[in-house]
Amino acid sequence: MSLQRTLLAVLLSCVAMDTLIGPQTVQGFALGQSKYGRIEKFPYQVMLIGKQLWRKRILCGGTLLDQRWILTAGHCTMGVTHFDIYLGALTIEDGAETGRLVLRSNKFIVHEGFNPDTAANDIALVKLPIDVAFTARIQPA
Repeated sequence: MSLQRTLLAVLLSCVAMDTLIGPQTVQGFALGQSKYGRIEKFPYQVMLIGKQLWRKRILCGGTLLDQRWILTAGHCTMGVTHFDIYLGALTIEDGAETGRLVLRSNKFIVHEGFNPDTAANDIALVKLPIDVAFTARIQPA
């Protein structure tokens, strides 16, 4: 499978997952669980907090592709100077959470055909500053 088809498959699976799961109200989570289940169920999912020039921050999701690259939406990079990237994390508030990794990156590549008006080619890659070690909570898609 070509790289383009692989990236498209990963992107479509993220969109499908968001559509299928949707917002839910569930209470009483066990430690190490979110409302969608254990974090190990989605170890490729990352959170990107982008620092924008005109806003305080922007929140986006991403997919860990390998030890160095994350796939996200191109519109998430608009005006962003850098991203704080949360891997293997249930929450951004708990700095002592075991198994999570937080990195900062200012290196990203937006698809050359990205059009913010039509959302055509709304895809980007974020380069991590180091090769991440895979764990039960951090795995590529």
